Amino acid sequence: MRTTSTARATHRLPWLGLLAGLMSLALAACAPGAGSGGGGVGGPVSDELMVGLGDDVPIFSSVRTGGGNASFLTRNVYESLLNLEPSGKTVPALATSWKVSPDGKSYEFKLRQGATYVNGDPVVAQDVAFVFANSKDPKNALSLASQTHWKSIEIIDAETVRYNLEFPDPGFVRALASSYQHHLIPKKYYDSIGGEEAFEKAPVGAGPYKVVDRKIKESWTLERYEGYWGDKPQVRKATFKVVPEPSTRAAALKVGEIDFSANFPPSFMEDLEKTGGFKLLKNPASNTISIRINKLRETDATTGRPNPFLDKRVRQAMSYSIDRDAIIKKILNSVGESIAQLFPDDFGYDPELKPYPYDPNKAKQLLAEAGYPNGFDTQYYGLLGERIPLSKEVGEAVAQYLTAVGIRTKVVNEEYAAWLERTTSGRSKGKPNELYPMGYGMTYVGGAVSPYLGWRILSCQSDSHQWNCDQEFDKQIEQLKAEGDLQKAEALVKAMARKAQDEQWTVILYRNVVLYAMKDRIEYTPTAQSQYVELRNLRWK
Repeated sequence: MRTTSTARATHRLPWLGLLAGLMSLALAACAPGAGSGGGGVGGPVSDELMVGLGDDVPIFSSVRTGGGNASFLTRNVYESLLNLEPSGKTVPALATSWKVSPDGKSYEFKLRQGATYVNGDPVVAQDVAFVFANSKDPKNALSLASQTHWKSIEIIDAETVRYNLEFPDPGFVRALASSYQHHLIPKKYYDSIGGEEAFEKAPVGAGPYKVVDRKIKESWTLERYEGYWGDKPQVRKATFKVVPEPSTRAAALKVGEIDFSANFPPSFMEDLEKTGGFKLLKNPASNTISIRINKLRETDATTGRPNPFLDKRVRQAMSYSIDRDAIIKKILNSVGESIAQLFPDDFGYDPELKPYPYDPNKAKQLLAEAGYPNGFDTQYYGLLGERIPLSKEVGEAVAQYLTAVGIRTKVVNEEYAAWLERTTSGRSKGKPNELYPMGYGMTYVGGAVSPYLGWRILSCQSDSHQWNCDQEFDKQIEQLKAEGDLQKAEALVKAMARKAQDEQWTVILYRNVVLYAMKDRIEYTPTAQSQYVELRNLRWK
């Protein structure tokens, strides 16, 4: 039994510090026959791989997909212009090269000739424009707050497209490589079968695998696409089985019903270690597990009483009331990391900024100062299932901590699809965010890709994930995206992190760490800071 841990990624880009370097790139190119950046493991063809997952992928169409579970499908079936190597480096995929305009506001891509979708259609420039248009369609209600500055796209010729941005963004290429909604689909096929509803039932991508079977909430099977332009993955066929119960999934791995499990339940680590013949791998992700707090509503939609979470002291009291270290150690079996706002490898990280300590007396004092000496009743929307292991247990522990200081919390747990709909049904659908008053959340912190993109979700300009609006913080965001001096930008990021930590708009519980479990003869290299299961990065020894 071996337990390993991936090294921390070092690919994060400063907000504007690397802009000069990007401008100096005349061309970033890759030969048409080169690897996809997914590891290119090659090797002999293997028999079927059985993968166990805690939850189903609710949407198979990359146009409408959302939520981290989608990556188990999208990273295998679809492909973008760019891809991510396991190290986190951005490399060419359906584009062979790209160049950046002198002002940093345009990116021009050359499409890969000969690349085809699994139905045989060629990848063409019109497909890129089609997917871009869909990403801007409000009816999709996707979490694209970080892409509002992606202004337009142009078809230059049959082999060339150009993305135009409102302002320079050195994190653009990585965002394009990792965004589900910018994986390409064939417009000709999409239109011919009647649009989204039909495409959902018969999805077609340009990735290394094709969908050959789907049983909703049970399983789905992928087969290797032999016409794929890049290196062929070793695994010929993979079936993803939905096994919601953690103990059942752990047992299935032990007895050989599955070979590999993503988001393996941490509570079964020791048991698997004692069994032998398996190994565990930890991958610190780029997101945090948090309590999302709705600061947009003035009143409780049910009772009509004032929203207590508008008061900063109440939000701070929430933070003081929670013993994060106990949650990480006792519930998560230490598969999680305590943080304040930014990760240590983030631009602008301040080591002096610490998580709120566990101090229930301080929490009660703050509640009294806010006018709630006897506390108040509230509701928490929790997440069922294994999208994130032990989300139900974490949510219920949080509710107990809150209740102990006077924030008497009723937990309403929801299945993944319903929870995802609630947490993304914001102003893009013309109604107030339904996440009231608070609930379980997965949030990208300020340093994700670049500080501007990570923190925009807390701004007044956010869209389907919006639950906060602070005009002063928005001014800082605008200042940050225009700041060309690296030292000034870093100082501003630190100031913003301090403000976010003081305001506690989102109560961060811990950094998510993805736990993979597999048979000992499997070699798997996850993409840095990801939660993906990419079959191209997996092989049998």
